[in-house]
Amino acid sequence: MIKGVLAPYFLKRITSDVGDERFSLLLDESTDVRVSKYLGVVIRYFSAKKRTLVSTFLGLVELEAGDARSIAKAIVEFLEKCSLKKENLQGIGTDNASVMTGVHNGVHKILKEECALPNLVLIHCVCHSLQLAVSVASKETIPRCVEYLIRETYNWFSISPKRREAYKAVYATINCSQKPLQITKVCATCWLSIEPAVTRILDQWEELQLHFELTKTTRDSAPARDSAPARDSAPARDSAPARDSAPARDSAPASESTPEPAPASESTPEPAPANASGLKPFEELCKAALAALSLPHSNAEVERLFSQMSVVKSKLRNRLSLHTLNSILLVRYGLKLAGDTCYQLNPVKFCNSLAPQQHTALKPCHPFLLIPAHWTVKMKMICL
Repeated sequence: MIKGVLAPYFLKRITSDVGDERFSLLLDESTDVRVSKYLGVVIRYFSAKKRTLVSTFLGLVELEAGDARSIAKAIVEFLEKCSLKKENLQGIGTDNASVMTGVHNGVHKILKEECALPNLVLIHCVCHSLQLAVSVASKETIPRCVEYLIRETYNWFSISPKRREAYKAVYATINCSQKPLQITKVCATCWLSIEPAVTRILDQWEELQLHFELTKTTRDSAPARDSAPARDSAPARDSAPARDSAPARDSAPASESTPEPAPASESTPEPAPANASGLKPFEELCKAALAALSLPHSNAEVERLFSQMSVVKSKLRNRLSLHTLNSILLVRYGLKLAGDTCYQLNPVKFCNSLAPQQHTALKPCHPFLLIPAHWTVKMKMICL
């Protein structure tokens, strides 16, 4: 049902909605739980039917190799498979990886020169660029002991229930039997996790300071490698990770905290009005404005895609095929794009929308609905 009916239906809805409009692709690479290398593809275009900009999942492509030529070939073949004209591809959004942005042998360079796309625009991800700029700017201004303190404070409590109970007792004594909030972890590939971790430590600074002083006094701390972080002395420079290192690209930021584009950037111009002669003097200007708005600005959407991929293909479902994985993601994003949910979906109404018009509509007369056998996809039953 998912692979044979629902996924092709939602994919056809996307391709028919795109039509002959110009579109952009958001591209990034990742590996799944079985270390299979995939290229995530998210499409961004202006929907004339919905009269708004749409960014949605288009597909996952398995890569034979991670070089630029293999990626460019996979993109062109995937567009042909989806019945999308590559001539309408106006831009690609990627991170700052050299395989994508290389001026001599990158994916963008190959698509422009070897795939007959001379006007293809390359947009660097704003989030990745900002992260690199902040890392370089703070390299000489923020001491590395700050990062060490945040990281090791979390590690101190995460590996010992005894330490957590001792800290709860200290916190309850100071705050009238209240329970402390858990110290959050800083993820090296999720930049938005830094601010909540810093805020949590600052909010509990006095309690943490007292806890570590009592631990030091009672000499009940763990061995040297697990000891509490010193508050006044910085650790050895080789023990802290390099701040200017680029984060891994196969881990997605938290979807609920990822910065969204400003509402003004999603506003769509009205169709070009016709004058008294029936002509549209601003039609070309409107098309240029819509084409500019359809260009990608961030890779946040494709990073969220990899988060969804990790949820669907987990360690317990590690043998899930690429076809099934793609189908499940197409259904998820298709329902989201339609403003619907799986638990609110009416199967009878949905099946009637899929069935050819000349056939009789289905009626719920039994716990199982029979699907006409002459359908292209031979589905025997749909469980209500």
